[in-house]
Amino acid sequence: MSYNLLEEKWIPVLWRDGRPGRVGIREALREAGRIRQIAAPNPMDNVALLRFLMAVLLWCKPEMSLEEAERASKDEAIPAEWLSKLDQFKECFEMLGKCTAFYQDKTAWLEVESNKKRKKADSDNAGFRPASDLLQELPSGTNVAHFRHTRDFRDGLCPACCAVGLVRLSSFASASAHGAMQQKPAGINGATPVYGVPALPSLLETLRATLPSPLAQGDSPSWTDPTKPGDSKNIGPMRAFTWLPRRTWIERPHTESDEGVCASCGQRARLVTRIAFLPGWKRPFEKESWPGDPHAVSFQRPAKDEKKRKASIPALPNVQQPANVHAKSWRALYRAVFARFANPAVEIQAPSRAITCSRAAANKALYQDAVSELCFLPLNARNSQWASAAQSELDFLESLDLNRVLSLAIRRNADSRREIGAALANGAAHVERSLRRRFEQFLSKLAGADTDEKKTQYATDWRREVEGILAEQVRRACRLLVGGSVLRQQEVIDRALHELRQKIQEDLKEPKKARAPAGARVDRAKRGES
Repeated sequence: MSYNLLEEKWIPVLWRDGRPGRVGIREALREAGRIRQIAAPNPMDNVALLRFLMAVLLWCKPEMSLEEAERASKDEAIPAEWLSKLDQFKECFEMLGKCTAFYQDKTAWLEVESNKKRKKADSDNAGFRPASDLLQELPSGTNVAHFRHTRDFRDGLCPACCAVGLVRLSSFASASAHGAMQQKPAGINGATPVYGVPALPSLLETLRATLPSPLAQGDSPSWTDPTKPGDSKNIGPMRAFTWLPRRTWIERPHTESDEGVCASCGQRARLVTRIAFLPGWKRPFEKESWPGDPHAVSFQRPAKDEKKRKASIPALPNVQQPANVHAKSWRALYRAVFARFANPAVEIQAPSRAITCSRAAANKALYQDAVSELCFLPLNARNSQWASAAQSELDFLESLDLNRVLSLAIRRNADSRREIGAALANGAAHVERSLRRRFEQFLSKLAGADTDEKKTQYATDWRREVEGILAEQVRRACRLLVGGSVLRQQEVIDRALHELRQKIQEDLKEPKKARAPAGARVDRAKRGES
C-alpha cells in the first residue's frame, strides 16, 4: 500500500469560495492563493500544518526576491518551477514505505520487538502504543469516563489522520514520563507553546507574511536529515518546523481486513491500529523556546533582578484552575501579542489587524484543551507608541485587586476567606468579556490619536469604563458575602466602591506608587477605615 503525502488529499483546508476540502502538499502550495486557510478540527493542527508547509516552501525555495514574491501574489499561486524539488525527493513523503517513511524511524519498531522478545511478553501488543496516541483528543487506555472512547489496538486511524498527528508533534508535544528510559520530551517550544499567525485573506499571503529566512548554516528539514542537530546554533526554521520529539513507526495495513471507519475523521479506509512511540529529540534550549520562532508569542514579566527575567508564555490555563483565572487569561495573551507583533525590533511585523492565536492546556502528558482566538491590533501596528500605552493600561488592570478591596470593606481580616474569591469568580467570565471588548475599542482609538491630549482623554475614558464594570462586580460580590439587612449590605457596598475609586485615583496620580505593606493594610481593615 502506498500513501504519498505530495498527492494524497490529507490536509484539511477551506477554499476562498467557502468550500471545505482536503489537499496534498503540492496542491496546497500551488493553489495557496485560492485557499482561505488550513481548517483542521483541532486548533493545534492549523498552526502545525502551516509551519510544515512553510518548511516545505523554504526547502524548495530558500531565497525569494521581492519581485518573485509579488509575482506569486499577483498570480495567486506558487509557480510550479519553485516546487521541482518535490519530484526529486518524492520518496521522502511516502507515509507507508518499507524501510524509510515520512517522519518515521523503523529502529523504533525493531527496538520494541527486541524488548518484547527479551522480556518474553505474552501479549502481541506489549511495548507498542495504540495509534490514537497520535491525536490527543482521542481518549484511550483503561479510563472509560469519557463521552467518547476508543478501544486500544481495535479502533484505528486512517493514514491521513496519522500524517496530521505526526506533523502536530513538531509544534505540540507534551512531556511524559514512563520510566527513566521512556522519558518523552516536549516539542520544540515546550509542552504548551502559544503561536500567533496574522489572519489574512489567503494561505499564500499568510505564508508570505511570516516566512522566515533560513539563517542557520546547513539548515535542512528532518525528512532529508533525520539526525538530531548537535548544536542549538545550527537550528534554523526548516529544522525547527520539522522537529521530531518522538521516534515513531506506524504499523502498515496490509489486507482488506484492516479496513474500517477512522476513529478521528470518520472516513472509511485501511486503518493503522498500533505504533511504536519512543522518545525522540530533546530540545537544546532548556526551558526556553526556540529564539528564532516567527510564530511563538511570549512576554517578559517584570523582575527586580534583570538577570532573572524569563519569558512568560500565556498558555491556556488547566481545566482545574478557577473560572476567574480562565477569564483573565486574555490579558497575558495580549501582552505576548504586543511583544511579538507590535515591536519595532522584531523582523516580522503584523501585516493585518487580526492575529489568530492557538494555545493549549496540558496536565503533564495529557492535553486537556486547545483553543484558537483572535487578538485585534490597530492598523498602524508598527508604531510602538500606542503599544507602550496599551501595556500600561494592562498593568493598571492587574493593579486593581478586588480581593483586597472587599477585604478592606468588610472591616476584618478576610484575606484567607475563600468566600471572597468564590464571590468574585461568580460572573467573572462576563466581566472579563466586557473588559476585553472595551480594551479593544480603546486600542482602536489610541492608535488614531494624533495628540497627547487625545491619548490622555482616551485613557481617562477607558479607566472610567473599567471602574463602572468592576463596580458592578463589587456590588454583586458584596450581596453574596454580606448578610443582614439591605442597609447593612449597602453600607459595605459603599465602602467597597470608595476603596475601588480611591485605588483608581491613586494609579492615575502615581502609577508606580509602591503598595503598602500587608500588615498596614490589615490594620486599616481592622480599624474600619474607608
